[in-house]
Amino acid sequence: MQHSRLAPSSAARRVACPGSRALEERYPEETESAAAREGTAAHWLAQRYLMGKEDKRDFAPNGEMITDEMEDGAELYERSIRSIVGDTARLHVEERVNIFGVHPDCWGTPDCWALVDNHLHVFDYKFGFGYVDVFENWQLLEYALGIAHDCDFEKVTMTIIQPRCFTREGKVRSWTISRDKLFGYYLPMLQISESETMNNDADCVPNPQCLHCKGRHACDALQKTVAWGFDVIADHVSTELNATQTGVELRYLHRMSKLLEARITGLEEQARSMIMRGESVTGYKLEPGSGRDQWTCSAEEIITLGELLGLDLSKPQEAITPAQARKLGIDDSVLAGYVERISGKLKLVESNAQKIFGGGY
Repeated sequence: MQHSRLAPSSAARRVACPGSRALEERYPEETESAAAREGTAAHWLAQRYLMGKEDKRDFAPNGEMITDEMEDGAELYERSIRSIVGDTARLHVEERVNIFGVHPDCWGTPDCWALVDNHLHVFDYKFGFGYVDVFENWQLLEYALGIAHDCDFEKVTMTIIQPRCFTREGKVRSWTISRDKLFGYYLPMLQISESETMNNDADCVPNPQCLHCKGRHACDALQKTVAWGFDVIADHVSTELNATQTGVELRYLHRMSKLLEARITGLEEQARSMIMRGESVTGYKLEPGSGRDQWTCSAEEIITLGELLGLDLSKPQEAITPAQARKLGIDDSVLAGYVERISGKLKLVESNAQKIFGGGY
């Protein structure tokens, strides 16, 4: 299947690093990762739920087993979209969108979009654990710009649905802008960015998006930045920092840790590929993990087997969460006698104070 050279799914990477497009084309992925296969299966199931096809399946078309988490995520996806656009809205599910207004090589497939009373809604389903910010989400902005050529609207709301990301902002996060801002501000930015990234000599700019770049193992800019970071840390001689110095160094180290993780994971993938090709990588080898057993037939068959043997092989019954109970319509006044709020652990987070290192990270 033909792929877009400027796929919206990697737009954020190209905006942050113009050189990433050429680098990734030099190093396409040889195999699909386990996380990618899981995400493909989860998207397939979520699409079926949205289209009303809820017949029970044990495996997705790509061979991945359907898990309880995937079922719960698909239910959240379908319920969230319907609650936002209503039950009668026409849903455009997995339909190709040409984004030629941004660049001739830019097109993609939004998970779902709908137009309701001159209000465009664009939805994206993320099954991974890593937080995806909906604010200035370049993938959704490109989808909206592509859809805009086929329909008229006054404003657009972009929504991320991420069932396995647990943050204060919730699993469903939305951001709304006017059509004027979409075309007057974001379209020119993306036109410039995508045009620049099509230059094969465009510079690579190390940033947190490096973690998702397929060419990070071969990126000179990332390698030099990580090496420079080691030098800075080694040259630091102060042992007792004041409050300002503590904040500055901590923020710097957090950013360096993201770049370091990108460099490490990139080299790990390269080493794995080399060893599988028969090359010897100094200090490393491949060996199988412990693995795990899984059933080869349906849950109903396993439970029946247990009954024949006089054993209960089903999972114990458990109550849904208070949050799930609220979504079913149980009022807080009823839940008050059964629910208590447990304070979360204190967590150190970055404030919205002055950006010491600028906007590159």
